[in-house]
Amino acid sequence: MPENGGPKASGDAARRLEQLNGQINPTSKPRRQKKKKASELPADWSDVLAELDHVRKLAQTPKTETTGYIRHKEAGKLWVRERIELLLDPGSFQEVGSAAGTTTWVTSEGPKNSVIEEEKETVGDFTPSNNVQGMLCPFSS
Repeated sequence: MPENGGPKASGDAARRLEQLNGQINPTSKPRRQKKKKASELPADWSDVLAELDHVRKLAQTPKTETTGYIRHKEAGKLWVRERIELLLDPGSFQEVGSAAGTTTWVTSEGPKNSVIEEEKETVGDFTPSNNVQGMLCPFSS
């Protein structure tokens, strides 16, 4: 076996250096990306964010036709978000987890396209979680 610094050791080092060089500065052509179909639109989160806004609005709006809400109001009690509004300064409470709850999805057909006809699921009904959580933001405007 060769001693440290012998011919085999320097050959291994040279081979390893060449391998590292190839990874840092590749000489091969970069891979081509798949071509997008003409009908594919760029990735856009606006539809997801719109659904999330819709869910938050449903969570913040009480279902006045439910027996629990009616019984609560007949007893002279305020809804939880009404109590928070009266207790704290406007804009000082930042709710967290307002989109947590149970969702009922409705399937509908998306826009008719000559190439793709897709079904789209939208929020039909939303029952929010049974507690309101958040934090105080004392320096909010």
